[in-house]
Amino acid sequence: MNSSPPAHWVDSTSLQMSPAPNRAWIRASRAVVAAMFSTSAGPPPAEQLDWTMAQLYDVHERVGGMGLAAYRLSLFAFTWLAPLMILRLPPFSRLSHAQQMRAMHRFESSLIAVALFALKAMLCMIYFEHPAAAAHMAFDGQGLRQHSAPAPAPSAAPALSEAP
Repeated sequence: MNSSPPAHWVDSTSLQMSPAPNRAWIRASRAVVAAMFSTSAGPPPAEQLDWTMAQLYDVHERVGGMGLAAYRLSLFAFTWLAPLMILRLPPFSRLSHAQQMRAMHRFESSLIAVALFALKAMLCMIYFEHPAAAAHMAFDGQGLRQHSAPAPAPSAAPALSEAP
């Protein structure tokens, strides 16, 4: 039995159509990561951002095709449209941190917020693999565990009174 996927499932043009990330692409992605994962204390530490960008670069060097195209299109749309929503000139990476936060919130509440979905999906998968992000969320590396406490018994429904 042949275990390889059919030829039409394999994206053989992904390397030809997906050039390696350049500095502008990395700068834009880093600004989005910093704004997306900011807390009241500010953006994530530079070490964590560097790690996230290295992982993102690695993923995007190996992946191609429609997934990478969706990410890049989303990044392009967000980078150039979000600043305009707060009446600032693009690109997103040139804005101050406070302006980036305002632009992101405004973009998320707009009708074109779906353009941010591909960015968030990819960046969340990568960002939360970092040990500091996992520790911040109190993730212990274990899955959800069954508690030994018995489940509460369902309460009896009150009887319906008959109408006269």
